[in-house]
Amino acid sequence: MNLNKFFNSRSFYIGTSLILAILLFVYVNYDQLSNTNNLSDEKKTSLVANTSKTINTGLQISADNDKYFITGYPKNVKLTLDGPSALVTTTVNTQNFSVYADLKGLKPGKHTVKLQAEGLNKEISYKINPATIDVTIQKRKTATFPIQVKFNERRLAQGYKSGTPVLDNNTVSVSGASDDVNAISEVVAQVNMKSNQIKSTISQEVLLEALDADGKTLNVIVTPQTVGVTIPVESTKTTKKLSLNFVSSGSGVSGKIYKFSSDTKQVNVTGTKATLDSLSKIDVVVPINNIKDSVTKTLDIDLDKNNLISASPKSVKVKIDVSSGTATTSETTNSETTSEQASSSSDSSSESRESSASSAATSSDSTSESTNTLN
Repeated sequence: MNLNKFFNSRSFYIGTSLILAILLFVYVNYDQLSNTNNLSDEKKTSLVANTSKTINTGLQISADNDKYFITGYPKNVKLTLDGPSALVTTTVNTQNFSVYADLKGLKPGKHTVKLQAEGLNKEISYKINPATIDVTIQKRKTATFPIQVKFNERRLAQGYKSGTPVLDNNTVSVSGASDDVNAISEVVAQVNMKSNQIKSTISQEVLLEALDADGKTLNVIVTPQTVGVTIPVESTKTTKKLSLNFVSSGSGVSGKIYKFSSDTKQVNVTGTKATLDSLSKIDVVVPINNIKDSVTKTLDIDLDKNNLISASPKSVKVKIDVSSGTATTSETTNSETTSEQASSSSDSSSESRESSASSAATSSDSTSESTNTLN
């Protein structure tokens, strides 16, 4: 064979190219295959490696809840899981397990019970903290109670009163240990009066409480837990027109006669019905200390003195006419007062005030007026 001719042949070049291509392919993909195997090994290691996680989980009580009432146990416990990482992670995420205390078969009284878990994969070990709990088992009792509404009526504005509260439910069912249910004095809906000077109806959803005779909240189950409460708030105010009764106050000048008059004959006053029913006129106190000459004063209606809520107008202009002279007993009308009467007017009885008002009402003067004479 002529080697030179073979090496220069087309077949040699094709075969050589094919071999080189195969070698190049193997070389290029070797690192990738090696890396893939390494990654698979890491994943396999990650899947089979053990890990530990602690979570908070709810505690379930396995007991005859229709017959017994259980107290003393915690709402949540800590659960530590140990096992393959993938299994632990899945278990934590899905929470397809339960931690419980088995009280079935136990009689009323105090008991120490070991906690257990179920629903965990066999490859996972666990630890519960606390491992045991102390519980009290009591006979259950259920009773029905009326709801008592309580609120601070002093938060209402003056001249307003509350009506009868309206409830979504007038009674509730209370369940619990027989001793606690027997100790219930009342079930109350305490309405929170959020502001003062309340003038409008109050509507709230109120949490119910079962209280003993000392006002302490009892550990019982109230069904429903809340109730809707509506408290009507209405005005006790009424309005009435009343005439004016001028009453002198203080010591005037000796020998002077004081006569009071006003263009305002009546005022509109607002108060409780009981107050207005007891009034036939409004007292307006006119101070005459050291007044020697006629003068006009603007005087406020004394709401507190007359037990009123409001008056319109709130003040009136009163003309004080001062003249010299002495009124004898036979000359003095009911609207006139001697100096002794004027100085003691602040201590006079309501009877003398009514007499003054009567004389003022019957006076021939076109304005409301009264006369006081000082000797």
